[in-house]
Amino acid sequence: MGYNGIEPAEPPFMTKLFFPFLLCLLGFSSFSLAKDPPRYPGFGQGDTSPGATSLPRGWELTAAAGAAHAPEYPGSEDYEAIFTPAVYAEYKQKAFLVIDRQSMMAPYEGLGYKFIGNQIFSFGVNATYEPGRDATGRIAALDDIDATALGGIFAAYHPGAFYLRGQLGHDLLGEFDSYKGEIATGVAGPLSPYWRGMIDISGAFAGDDYLQNYFGVTPGQSAASGLAPYTAEAGLYRVAMAATLQYQFDTGAFIQGIGRADHYVGDAGDSPIVAEDTNLTLQGMIGYRF
Repeated sequence: MGYNGIEPAEPPFMTKLFFPFLLCLLGFSSFSLAKDPPRYPGFGQGDTSPGATSLPRGWELTAAAGAAHAPEYPGSEDYEAIFTPAVYAEYKQKAFLVIDRQSMMAPYEGLGYKFIGNQIFSFGVNATYEPGRDATGRIAALDDIDATALGGIFAAYHPGAFYLRGQLGHDLLGEFDSYKGEIATGVAGPLSPYWRGMIDISGAFAGDDYLQNYFGVTPGQSAASGLAPYTAEAGLYRVAMAATLQYQFDTGAFIQGIGRADHYVGDAGDSPIVAEDTNLTLQGMIGYRF
């Protein structure tokens, strides 16, 4: 229900993208599942990519860096160029550090430990980074939200190319003292000896304090900014679709492109803070698989 009491119409964005995504999901799954389950970082049992060099036994390591054209804050109509690092490091399929899950094509993220970790299923605990928000543009009169860390649990089912994943975390540093979670499905794996890809569709949900911090407007903030007072409550606030396409060289180096669409729904989508309820992000990276 929107702030003005009117039920918002079904967003055409997701209607337009659902069926193309479904066709990609089915096509990618049938192509990859016709072969043996893929072996690559994030889905167990090591990396056999072209040109990958050896590491000490039990270690897997991939690093990348690039730039992205991204919104200044969730729901912004203004965009900026940002630096985007990415890391995948894992030891004996238990301890891991994953920065930028989509870039590394992994079903979990953050700094964590897997109590269960094999080719089929992963379950454990992790701490993830929450970047906060700078008050800029139409929200310049609002408060900055400082970066914090979320601590929680994650699980992923990945029997082959197809996967399901989910995670739930709570603010560890008291910035918004609430929870945030995500559930997702997708496909990931090799397309040929040198090409790899990933398609991911997800839904994010959060508690009252998280959504009020990011999408609510207090009376004091309203007087300072001219935005209408607004209260955002717990629930689903974002659906997203992302795709990664990677080309690997014989040396272990690779280049990749990533596209992502975030669509804000529910109280977040109705917030006066959100100027554009659909944000698009484009990213290019170069990296090396050690």
